[in-house]
Amino acid sequence: MAERTAARTRSSSILRGRVGLTAQRLEARRLEARRLEAQRLEARRLEARWASPGPGNDIPVNYQTGSARSVSRTSGSWR
Repeated sequence: MAERTAARTRSSSILRGRVGLTAQRLEARRLEARRLEAQRLEARRLEARWASPGPGNDIPVNYQTGSARSVSRTSGSWR
């Protein structure tokens, strides 16, 4: 009887460890996704800020890198 109980607790602890590992993996994946999403939003926000000409948004000439599309989208006032 004691052997059966010991085997049961051992298997449950193994399972629990595996479940914990899965939970950790899920949490890591969730954090990674959140970080990537934050990066994407930040990039989009910066791009929108650089693309819209206005006071305080003038890009210095040496900073005009990127695709031709993003350059042509800007106004030519400070190019």
